[in-house]
Parts: sequence; C-alpha cells; structure tokens
Amino acid sequence: MKNYRLVTIAILLFICTTVSFGQMPATLTMPDTVAALGDTISLPIKVSTTSEIGLAQFVIEYKSTLIEFYDAAVGNDAAGFMLSKNSNLPFSVTSSETDKNVLLQISGGGSGSFTGQGKEVVNISFIVKASSGKSVLIFDQTSNHTFLTTTSLSDIEGSNVTFEDGEVNCNPTAINRDGGEMVPEVFALLQNYPNPFNPETNIRFQIAKAGNVVVNVYSVLGEKICTLVDAEYEPGQHSVVWEGKDQNGINVASGIYFYQIETGNNIAVRKMMLMR
Repeated sequence: MKNYRLVTIAILLFICTTVSFGQMPATLTMPDTVAALGDTISLPIKVSTTSEIGLAQFVIEYKSTLIEFYDAAVGNDAAGFMLSKNSNLPFSVTSSETDKNVLLQISGGGSGSFTGQGKEVVNISFIVKASSGKSVLIFDQTSNHTFLTTTSLSDIEGSNVTFEDGEVNCNPTAINRDGGEMVPEVFALLQNYPNPFNPETNIRFQIAKAGNVVVNVYSVLGEKICTLVDAEYEPGQHSVVWEGKDQNGINVASGIYFYQIETGNNIAVRKMMLMR
C-alpha cells in the first residue's frame, strides 16, 4: 500500500512539473500612441515571461489605409538576436478591424536568450498615412503564427499567452479611454511642420516619462547651430519653434538642417529644409 502511494505521488509530481514548467504563461504587449500625418513612429513589442526565450515570432495586424509598415529592428533586451521580417504573408488577417499583417521573428541562434518582465525585444516602425482615424495593432493569436520558444525547445502559445493589443491614433488631440488627454507610451521625434519652411517651423516630440529634454539644430557639416530646448518636460506631446536663427539670433542661410532630441536613453534625429 505504501509503495502504491509513493508511485501515485511521483506521478502527480511529474504531471504538475510538466504542466507548470512546460508551458509557463507569457504576456505580449503593444503600446497605444498618437501621431500625425507623415510621421514615422517606432513602437516596442514587449514580452513578459519567467521562461528563457531563445526564439520569438509575432504576426502583427493593422489598418493599411491609416498606417504602413516601414521597418523593424531588434530591441535592446534582445541584443545579439537575428531578425527576419515578412510583409507578404500567404494567410489573411484574423480581425475585421485590420486588413494587413507583417511577420517578425527573432532568434538567439541557439545561444542567446531573454527572460523577465516588460522586455523590449522588437521595435516595429510605421509611417502614418492619414490625418485622422485609429488603427489597432493586433497580435494574430493563431498558435503557429505568434509564439515564443524556450531554450529547452518548448513553445508558449495560444491560451498560455496574454495578448495586450495596441493602437495608433492618427489625431494629435486624441482622447484616451478615461476621457483625459492621452499620454504616449513611447518616445518619438515627429517631423517638423511646415517643411520646407520660411521663416519658422514647429518641431514636435512626445515622451513617455518626465525628464530633461535637449533639442539641438545642426548644419549638414555637423556644426551646432543652436540649442532650442534644454529643460524638464512632463510626459506628453510637446513642440518648440525654430525661427531659422543661430545661437546669436542671426538668420542662417537656406539649406538642409538636422534637429536632434536627447532625453534619457533616447536619441533621435530628423532632417528639415529652410528656404529663404
């Protein structure tokens, strides 16, 4: 009788171990953000899991009349991973709110892995094609489309994954779900407007965390023309005006200039044209 109980306990422990560790849960997250016509936005895909992940594949769906897939890059928390991307997929979207999809896969090549909460493993970029409207960013939840593979070669997919979809609001005065002003979840340097310009232009940016923001203007030769901003900002969308002058208030010549923003660990640069 004692041996029977020991065998039963051993079987139960094996089953519990297999269920608990073979398919540990995970959460995949896309952010909400706001953007304007002509902007190029970069959005992080975040993974939260206690498993060691050696490969991850995501199929993201979106509305192509509002935004267009531009590019993708490996995130900071998956440094060293290889990235492959395919925007011409042989299968259709799963949601009536979308009409286009893109597949992104990252692999550690058998040696790299990541684990933890809120790991930014891929940055996906879109170009905004509309001045109004909202495009959802939806994970295709089909098991062999979106999944994580652990370093022990078990897949985390389907009901073992919590999917938190995102949204791109193509209206800079967007209202969030609570009725207040939308606070962006991602950092972005937006295209100046107007561009080309004379005599002045608006430079817009959005930050997700409060902190010091520095905005500089440079010539095509890399010479710093002026510092437009060096101050503390709260999370949200902001803009500064450049009047086409250098640090001494003297008008600069027509030509191409670059504006750079730096805040925390984020740095971005865009090009603009002054036409006198």
